[in-house]
Amino acid sequence: HTVILDRGKTHGVLLDSVLVDAAGVVGRVIEVHPATSVALLITDPNSRISCLLERSRESGLLVGTGAALTQVVYLDLGADAVVGDRVVTAGLGGLFPKGLALGEVVKVVRDEPRALTTLWVRPSVRLNQLEDTLCLPPGS
Repeated sequence: HTVILDRGKTHGVLLDSVLVDAAGVVGRVIEVHPATSVALLITDPNSRISCLLERSRESGLLVGTGAALTQVVYLDLGADAVVGDRVVTAGLGGLFPKGLALGEVVKVVRDEPRALTTLWVRPSVRLNQLEDTLCLPPGS
């Protein structure tokens, strides 16, 4: 779950730059070469982004699953989360600015024995139809 960008170090791309398009977060740059770069998409199993539910302000971690959907993990059993909630970046960790769109909750799974809630999230960005992206410096 990576993409090759036709821009690199000579164009000002930096390691850990955040990629966005008009709909939200695409991913982050993990390799920079003189004329190209490689970006890790938010759906990649190695992707981790601190996040918030826009409505309730519940915080968690958006993780890639290697499939079309992502998950929000580390929510308490009683987390105020419903299908349709928008998920945005929390701005923690220094890479992703706060408030960028990540996706929409499509399924809420409550695990009572483990006292956890997991959310299945459809990314805001159509990752299979990427054309133009904006590259934001890390921590902007």
